[in-house]
Amino acid sequence: MKSTVRYADYDGFAKIYNSHWGPSYGARAIPLLKKLILEDIPKSATILDLCCGTGHITQALLNEGYTVTGIDGSSNLLDYAQQNAPGARFVLADARYFQSHSVFDAAFSLNDSLNHIMSLKELIDVFRNVNSSLHPGGWFLFDLNLAYKYETSWVGSFAIVEDDIVCAVRAKTNMDQKVAEFAATIFEQENMIWIRKDVTLYQTWYEVYDVVKGLDNSGFYDVAVLNKNAEMLLDTFQVDKAYFKCRKIPNL
Repeated sequence: MKSTVRYADYDGFAKIYNSHWGPSYGARAIPLLKKLILEDIPKSATILDLCCGTGHITQALLNEGYTVTGIDGSSNLLDYAQQNAPGARFVLADARYFQSHSVFDAAFSLNDSLNHIMSLKELIDVFRNVNSSLHPGGWFLFDLNLAYKYETSWVGSFAIVEDDIVCAVRAKTNMDQKVAEFAATIFEQENMIWIRKDVTLYQTWYEVYDVVKGLDNSGFYDVAVLNKNAEMLLDTFQVDKAYFKCRKIPNL
């Protein structure tokens, strides 16, 4: 049965995400994807952009000639996505529970979106949902922040100040509990009134072995663990992020 549960924690963060995070992600996406996977995917392919956010990567893929469907659990993010990538189709759904009525040639999930999945069981649920949405032999590419990221560069604070919005961010990590917290206090001006919003986003991290095993058990094969230059990661010591590239097992 299709679940109505959605990961909507980004709703209150959508406006500032759209102006400060989404555009930079979109600008970096195609050079990165060309290194990692796009040479394996014909321009006529259909792509699922899982956890598509504000649609900036979706639009970058459209610009390359692909047909793209975006899925996200935040309705506010998708409102921006529809403006930023009007040629795409968008679906409001949770990565852990979605059931696609379409079948795709490839699926991508970038910018540590899947680090928001807080248990290995639910991460494997995502893998199985993606597998069900792909043609046999279809590609799946996603990234995950690794423990080193949270040990070294996650913790800190910064602020964004604009005429109609102010955002203060504090980030901290509990390495023992494997929980990273990104807390934002946002003041947005609406009709000459300043409105406060408090948003807290959580992430966790996984051992590479467990991720690869989860993919194997979810119907994927030929799993490669790569860095951003598409080089095999033989050792993840002092590595911030890994890219996982695999394919759905073809029909025999």
